[in-house]
Amino acid sequence: MSNTMLAVKRPEQTGLHHPGPWLATGDGFGFDSNVVLHIPDTYKRKGMKSIEVAMQIAALLRLWVDPRIRLTLISTGHPCEITTPDSGPRVHVANAMEIQPWYFQLCPATERDTTEDLLWIREHWENALELTQRSAAFSLGLEAIANAQLIHSPALGIVSVWAALESLFTGSTTELRFRVSAMIASYLKPLGPDRVAEQKRVLKLYDARSAAAHGAPKHTRDDLLASLELLRKVLIRMIHQNKVPTKEDLESLLFGAA
Repeated sequence: MSNTMLAVKRPEQTGLHHPGPWLATGDGFGFDSNVVLHIPDTYKRKGMKSIEVAMQIAALLRLWVDPRIRLTLISTGHPCEITTPDSGPRVHVANAMEIQPWYFQLCPATERDTTEDLLWIREHWENALELTQRSAAFSLGLEAIANAQLIHSPALGIVSVWAALESLFTGSTTELRFRVSAMIASYLKPLGPDRVAEQKRVLKLYDARSAAAHGAPKHTRDDLLASLELLRKVLIRMIHQNKVPTKEDLESLLFGAA
């Protein structure tokens, strides 16, 4: 926990702290942590530090288990073992992490079995980490999902989500509207009427993205929520397949060759 403090007197010299009295304002943060994520010293992953692994796992937990999950504290030891003034000298071993306010609060659509959801994380987390290292587009998509609640503007949120989708589904800068919607629909639905309907639905969401990007007030918070859910489905499918589809893969799906 932390309160924003107000000092009413200037320091006597530049570089010195402000003298008291200090007053606590009404701003600040406080969190109750219920779960410890332990990454052993023996775990090594080339190209990733332990803190990066922890942040990616937290992003996966928001993706699959509950979007309200935060990584509030990083510590070199178990939080319950951090020394207190009564038990000896205090050592700085912890740093606050995801403490920013969330402007767009997400909640699970339905009540789920957390234990079963955590088993999914245990089965897929290393595949997901590999995808973030192999594919910058996948990494961008997971980051967009993980940080969507920090964006104060629905317009900016839609733009960030669709930037990730465009990165995943096209390397082209021409005819994005049709190409991206067709590629996403081909990836999520089999050839037939369901694919056509999905492409039209995605096309409307892309139009909301375009309106947001160009300042036209034609989008709603529901458009942002639907875009986030679309990106979520895409990322989960890629994790299950342990692959980010190539341009050739997508074109084969588009024309019914796969």
